[in-house]
Parts: sequence; structure tokens; C-alpha cells
Amino acid sequence: MPTILPARFPKVRALGAVPNLKRRVGGRIERQMRDSPEHGAKTSTAQDWQDLAVLARNRLAARTSFVAFPGTTVARSFDPTLSPWVRPLSGTWRFHLAPRPGATPAGFAEPDYDDAAWADMAVPSHWQLHGYGAPQYTNIVYPFPVDPPFVPSENPTGCYRVEVDLDPAWVASGSVVLRFDGVDSAFHAWWNGVPVGYSQGSRMPAEFDVTAAVRPGSNLLAVAVYQWSDGSYLEDQDMWWLSGIFRDVALTWRPPTHLADVVVDALLDPPSGAGALTVHALVAGAEQRAPLEGAAEIAVEIYDASTLVARETAAVAGGRATARLDCAHVTPWSAEDPHLYEVVVALCDESGAVVEATAVRTGFRHVERRDGRIFVNGTAITFRGVNRHDFHPRHGRAVPLEAMLDDVTMMKRHNLNAVRTSHYPSDSRWLDLCDLYGLYVIDEADLECHGFDRLGDASRLSDDPAWRPAYLDRLERMVARDRNHPSIVLWSLGNESGCGSNHVAMAELARTMDSTRLVHYERCPGAEMADVVGSMYTHPDDLAALGRRTDLDKPHLLTEYGHAMGNGPGSLKEYWEVIESSPRLQGGFVWEWIDHGLVFPGGARPGAFAYGGDFGDDPNDATFVIDGLLFPDRVPSPALAELAKVSEPVTIRLLDASTARIALHNRYDFVSLEGLTASWSLLDDGVVVASGHLGRLRAPAGGDETLEIGPLPATDGERVLDVSVRTAAATRWAPAGHEVAWSQHLLAPRSEHTTGASRAPRLSGTSATGEPSGTGVAEAVEVRGPTSSAHFAHGWLASWTNSGVESLVEPPRLELWRAPTENDRGGGRIRGVAAEWAEAGLHHLEHRVDALERRELVDGAVEVTVTTRVAPPVLDWGVRCSYRYVLDTHGRLAIVVTGEPEGAAPATFARIGLAMALVPGLDDVAWYGLGPAETYPDSREAGRLGRYSARIDELETAYVVPQENGNRSAMRWCTLSDGHRGILAVGGPDAETSFGVHRWSVHALAAAMHRDELVDEGRIWLHLDHRQQGLGSQSCGPGVLAPYVLSTGPFRFAVALRHLGSLPLDPGPAARDLGRFLASVLTAPS
Repeated sequence: MPTILPARFPKVRALGAVPNLKRRVGGRIERQMRDSPEHGAKTSTAQDWQDLAVLARNRLAARTSFVAFPGTTVARSFDPTLSPWVRPLSGTWRFHLAPRPGATPAGFAEPDYDDAAWADMAVPSHWQLHGYGAPQYTNIVYPFPVDPPFVPSENPTGCYRVEVDLDPAWVASGSVVLRFDGVDSAFHAWWNGVPVGYSQGSRMPAEFDVTAAVRPGSNLLAVAVYQWSDGSYLEDQDMWWLSGIFRDVALTWRPPTHLADVVVDALLDPPSGAGALTVHALVAGAEQRAPLEGAAEIAVEIYDASTLVARETAAVAGGRATARLDCAHVTPWSAEDPHLYEVVVALCDESGAVVEATAVRTGFRHVERRDGRIFVNGTAITFRGVNRHDFHPRHGRAVPLEAMLDDVTMMKRHNLNAVRTSHYPSDSRWLDLCDLYGLYVIDEADLECHGFDRLGDASRLSDDPAWRPAYLDRLERMVARDRNHPSIVLWSLGNESGCGSNHVAMAELARTMDSTRLVHYERCPGAEMADVVGSMYTHPDDLAALGRRTDLDKPHLLTEYGHAMGNGPGSLKEYWEVIESSPRLQGGFVWEWIDHGLVFPGGARPGAFAYGGDFGDDPNDATFVIDGLLFPDRVPSPALAELAKVSEPVTIRLLDASTARIALHNRYDFVSLEGLTASWSLLDDGVVVASGHLGRLRAPAGGDETLEIGPLPATDGERVLDVSVRTAAATRWAPAGHEVAWSQHLLAPRSEHTTGASRAPRLSGTSATGEPSGTGVAEAVEVRGPTSSAHFAHGWLASWTNSGVESLVEPPRLELWRAPTENDRGGGRIRGVAAEWAEAGLHHLEHRVDALERRELVDGAVEVTVTTRVAPPVLDWGVRCSYRYVLDTHGRLAIVVTGEPEGAAPATFARIGLAMALVPGLDDVAWYGLGPAETYPDSREAGRLGRYSARIDELETAYVVPQENGNRSAMRWCTLSDGHRGILAVGGPDAETSFGVHRWSVHALAAAMHRDELVDEGRIWLHLDHRQQGLGSQSCGPGVLAPYVLSTGPFRFAVALRHLGSLPLDPGPAARDLGRFLASVLTAPS
């Protein structure tokens, strides 16, 4: 068996295991890692990846992220590609996957090993996404037998090799450091066949001094990466299990004397506005061990853009230097105004010459907990946040910078101000963007052992002292790497790992290393060791009760809420109404930012994304990984617009309709509204008939202002005032004119259902004989008009034509079911309403026709009434249903539906409405109602009343898992056309009719598990719904709140249809006429 384990690797114990290894350096803990018997150096082939005593070998002390430059000017570029001392190693490496550590090719780490038979592998990447093994998704359970710290002997091992050509100057003096930013899950590394290090803890950097192994010219770096390690027990984080070198690798040359660490604390005194900048520098010699020669001082400069604010020097003594710069007045950093200063730190020799320099962006701010609230810069803030995994559909957790930029700009454009790095520290470039664009960050340790919860022992590892070093190691490395980021306001001790003494030790270490931030952890009752009380998926009623409690002295955050799985979540509005009702409730973080859907290998199944089980992975948690506000390709779902609406920085109220006087409230915590402008428009039946600008706003943070538009012009139809608030100038994250808030105010309702009925043809009366012209169930009934005709077969409207052209493929029938959403299905141990609907047979309803009556009405109109019973097989409940059709000589068709449930009907229906299939080709849809995206009863805040148009395929919301989608609420009217002819539909008088249009039936939608399984059925399914059940968030959270539950009971609703022989430029007049006709039908005796 080939030996791959290195000899002479000293153990590295985590802080707390060996007290005399702790040394305080400017509030930071430095861990010494020298090869000594104290560290238990091993010379055997021990299995480091499942040895709790070994967290690392030869790994350098964790430090802040900074780049070394030879001078101060180039350091201010912040561009590592401009440093001659940085050598990126990311790119194409050679790769071989061994089935287990002991099966790696003999001697593969040697420079002369022949890897010609190996494959190329991109670094960074995950090998499962390149055809080696398969991705596996689990939410809670471990995908291997649970026996900590041991992992399977069949432990796939990725073998990597890359050649590195080094200039002789790199080898002549100084030191050379090898850095891995992220490797999953553990690895050994060799340089020119010499073992240089071991590390575990996938989402944190590992650095090794390779000076003794490098040589001029060609060098060989070899790495063995283990899919499983004892660290895997701490990395059970509701995501794909993916392995490999997934973050960047780089080589850095350092001068003989250099900056080993630079810690920048920029503290604000909120009352005075003064800032205190403290820079702690750790100075090291060559190979981290040589005497400190030639270093006299550090020189620190702080810049505000190009302006030098202050300069200070500090002598180096004992390998350390601390410089303090006091600024009488600084611009604070906040998420709303992320003002950054540049701090340049230069290490200088006795002559003042720069030996080495670096630059750090920082922001002055102050974070504290007092009076049961979190204060930033002296102000209690509100977190409008999301949880974000590092994820890309093609690259997994190897996320390109361009995708990160997309994320941060979309968050800002959708009024979000905070992000939780669930459930591990993000790529440090993400934190750079949060600093720059302005997002508050909860930085979370790489820790979750949720699988023990399923075993009934959630705190097994968290309360086991043997695991404490591993817990502390993950916390220490996170704080050490990230503490220079002003965006971070809380350290999180991990996620869903029970509660134990190891968390207490982590909190103590966090506060020892950094006293300028607060500590978060959600799982411990009462949050004994944390500064905030966190909860997950709390019902709004329970959240309100928490807000009313007076015995709690800590603020509350919804660590996770609004589970965005599939169509939903519902009731974000209700959550925020509760949050804003109590000062202690300081916001929350929606779960989560993006669906973790992977593209299928080789580009197979275009349009579809994979989830748990699609790669043959077992066990798996199926679709639970598809739960984001963005689809995998980073297209926003409708839920993101809903979240943006309830998170608006400005609220707008109408004070006086006669003068259109409005009040605006500034919800920002720090900035005024001076960067925003307001405008208005007046809509008449959805058409803008007047508009104007209100100019720049001025309300201070938390303040109000009143604006008066003045008397508005008269209109005839539904009269709506629309007010919009937009950015006045371009920002880093949005162009000028980007809308941040809007509101609509109904000034006068539509009239066709109230005053217009008398203008419609009179429909009351019967045939000349005063008797129904037909009873029973006729085989066929014809109703003919001048251009439009209807044919009833066996009681159903089987044909509806205009000038001989057919419109119907399937008749209108009562529909009580929908393709279940993920929230309808529930999740995990939560039983959803979809199961109740299935047990009640809502998806198998049969329609029996009991009677048909035809009446000849005055003005040439005809009434056909069909009595039916709608019921499922097997069961004895049903709905007595009546369809009343009225057709007039103008081709107008009204359908009035009444229903009365009988027997043991289910407690709720999914929907109450009509479903019909139309002929293909009617692909152009226009409507007046809420839009532009889908809306549902408890998710319609983002719906804006207006006129819209789209192709049918654009109305479909492309959820990764097909489900109910595309509903447009508050439909006044809609048209479907082929560009020449079409159909017009109007809703009932309550303006609550909604519509949906699809190329497939509700059953086909429910049966499909991926988008590419949906097939055009050669017809167009039109749903005209009276009501729909709300969405809720029961996939992981509360079900539908009471106001949005569609309880079973009697119902009555109506719609009206007519053909459009030629398309009018404005369907409004025809819609109003059709609405008046429907009003007459509803008011006439039946």
C-alpha cells in the first residue's frame, strides 16, 4: 500500500487545548505552530483526517486577509495582480481520483512522477461537478455512518498536481507562503515531494511556509484532498456535499522581515462623531522564525478618497507595533452610507525606506447592545436581511466574482441591508463587497452538526470537551480572517448544533479576540452566551408575543424566516407589521437567497436544474435545497419583489384625496431622503392620464414630510393615484431613476358594476310562454347569435365560436385543486394541506350533470342553467354546483357559478374557479389588474394595479420544481389573442377574480418534477379563479395565516367572456361594456 501521509508534521492543537500557546496580539490570539514534542509530532502514517488531536500540521497562524506590496502607492490599488510578490496558482491542474487514501498512486507527490494519464481539473472547482463521483444533497442527516470521529474507509481522495515556475529572486531570500482559501474537506500538501502541511475546516484559509522546499525554476505542488474527515461531522450544513479545492490558491513571497498580520480597529464615538483608528501589526522574520532585523517602525496613513486624513508611526518592539490615530470628525460606516477609508500600513527600516506595504479598507462604526436592542453608531437598527450560501449552478461553492457582484447589487436594489453567511464564512471577496456596497453581516462559523438532532442527541458534539479544540479552531480562524471588515456586526457560533459548553467557549474566545462586535447563536434557549435571542420560522403571533414580553433584556432577530421554497413565502407583510410593532424585534433574515439547483452534466436537460436524488445520491432530501429568492441562474423569483416591497425605505400615505396630499415616512436608520426624488401619476382604468414630478425629498432619518400634488383632473373610470420614489443620481448599486418605493391609492372605484348596469340590455324575463324551453339533460343544445354561437353537449359548453371559428377545446368546469406548491406539501415532519387535498380527492374530481334548462330572455338573450354534482371517487362528499350561462345577441357570455358543499368535505379548497382549455395560438395576453408578476392572496404587496401585456410563456414562473404559478390577482379584464382575433374576459364586481394561463393542465403541472418534463399540450389552459388558498411557508414554517385560508363553504362567483373579432387598440371600452353586461346578469332574477 503506498504511503501518502507526510512524516515530521507537528500537530496543531486548537486554542484552549494548550493554554501556553495563547498570546494576545492587539486583541488577537496568535497560535504558535512550531515543530516540537509539545505538539506531539508524528512520524507514523496516522490518519490525520479522522484524528481529533490533529486539526492541522505546519499551518501558519490565522491572520487577516491582506495583500503584500513592495510600496504604498501600488498597495492602494488593492489589486493583487499588481503585486510582484503574489503568484496566483488557480488554473488548470492535473487530477486523479482515488477511491480511498490508501489507493493514491505511489509517489504522486514527487516531481518526476508521470501524470500523463491523469485528467485536467480546474482549480478552484469541485470534482463531483467534473464527472468524478456525484453530488449529494442532505439537509440534516449525515450521508455516512455516524461514528465520530471516524469516517468511511472508502473515502474518495482527490490527487492534484501543478507545476510552478519560480524566479530565482523568490528563492534567494525572504520566505514563500502557500495559501489555500478553501478545500473540502481536509488535505495534505507537498512541495517538490516534501510534506509541507495538513489542514481541515473547509471554508477557512490554510497557509504553509514552503521556503525550505522551493527552488528556482520548475517546482511541483501536490495535494491530496479527502472527501470525508472528522471535520465533516461539523459541516452538515443543508447543502450539496461537494469536494475539492474550491477556492483560490496562491503563492506569496515575503521579505526577510515582513508583516505577519495587520489588525485595524476603526471605532466611532457616536456622540462626538470622532474616530479612533488603531493598527496592530505583527512583524515576523524570514521563515517566521529569524530574528527581527531591519524593521524599525510601521508608518500608518489614513485616506478619505484621495485626501490624507492622518499619519502616524509606531516603533516595532518584540515583533509588534501599535499605532493609534485620532480623528476629530469622521464619516461613519453604515449599510445605508458605507463610507470607507483606506488605511495604508508600511513596514519601514531604520532609514525610513519601505520594506513592505499593504492597504486595508475600513469604516468607522460602533456596535453595542443596550436597553434590549442592537445599536450601530448610537442608533437602533433594523435588519432587513437574507441568508446566503456560496452557490453557483455550474460551479457549486466556487462562486465567480461576477456572480457575487450580481448578488450584492440585487440585494441593494431590493431594499435589503443585511446578510447572514449561512452556514460558514463566505469567500472573503463577498465580505469586501458587503463593506463597499453596504450590507450588515452576521459572519457565521463553519459549524453545523444537525444530523445529531435526527438521532435525538443534538448537543452530542457541542457539549463534548474532546471536540472543543475543533469548535474553537473554527471560530478563531473566522475572527482572525474577517475582523477588519466593517460590515460584520455579529459573529455567529454556527448553526443548528444543539447547545453546549463548546458554544460557551466559542463565545468567550470571540469576545477575547474582538470586543467590538456582538455574538449570535440561535439554538441555545435564552441565548445565554449570545447577545441576541434568535429564532427560526416563528409564527407571527408568537413573534408578537415575544415582542410584548418585558422580562427579556436582549434583542430578538429572526435568524431564519419566510422559507422561500417554490411559490412563496406568504405573509411577509404580516411578519413586518409585527416586527415594526416592537422595538426589541429588530428584523430578520429570509431563508434563503438562491436555489441550489445544479445544471445537469454535459448540458443535458436544458432548462432543468437538479436537486437531491437526481444524481442517484442516497440518502437525499430531494427538493429541500430549492428554497431561494433567486432561481439557480440568478433570475429573481416573484418572492424577491415581495420582500423588496415590504422592505421599502419609504412609506407613503394619502392624507387628503381632494388635494392629493401625501405623507412620506423615512424608514432609513441614518440617511435622509435627499438622495431620492418623488413623482406621481394618475391612472384612469389603468391608463396614465396625468403625471408630474415632486422633486427631491428631504425627510431626515426616521422623519416625515408632507407633499401636496394639488387637484387632479377628472376621470371617468377607476381612479388611482400612483406615487413613485426613485434614486436621484446613480449609485454604486443602481442607476439614476431606480425605484426604491411606490404606493397606489384608490380615489374612485370602477363604475361598471354599480352605476352602469342600467345601460346594459334588460335581461329579466322568460320565454314567450313563461316556461323553460327545455329541462332534463339534453344531448345537445344550440344557442346561435348573429356572429357568435354556443353548443352544449351533455350539459357542457362544448363549443363556442365566432364567425365559425372555434375557441374552446375543453369546456369551463369548476376547479377546486391546484398543482401543489412546495408550501402546500409541507416539509420534513410538517404535514401540508396538499396531503389533505389528496385524501379528499380534490385532484380526482368527477362532474355529473343532473339537469339543464334553457330560457329565452328578452332582447334576444338566452339563459342556459346546468345543475351538476362535483365529487371524487371513493368518497361520499361533493359540491352541488350550478352553472348559469347567459348569451346575448352581441356575443357576450356570462357565467355565474354557485356551489354548496355537502357531506364530509375537506376543511379547505385549493382554489374555487373555472378551468377551460382554449384553442392554441392565443399566445398574446394583456390584462388590467395586479402585475407584472404573479400574485396570491398573502403575497400581493408587490402587485401594482395597471395594464400589462406578455406572451404566455412569460406569464409562467419557472420554478425549478413545477407547481402552481402565474396567477394574476385583481383582474378587471384580460385578453388572449393571436394578433388578429381574441377573447376578452372580465371578473366579478368584487375585483378579486384572478387568472392564469398555461400550455399544460394542472395535472400535468403537478406530475412534472422538472421544467423540461412539461410538454405543450396543443391547447391553452385558462383559469379564472374566484379565490385561491394563500401560500404560507409551511415547507419550513407557519402555514397559511387565517385571513388567507380558503375554507370550505358555499360560494357564488361570475365571469363574462366575449370574442374580439378584431383587436382594439384599447380593450378598455369593450371590457367596460362586458362588465356592465355581467352586472345586469347578476342583478336580474334567475
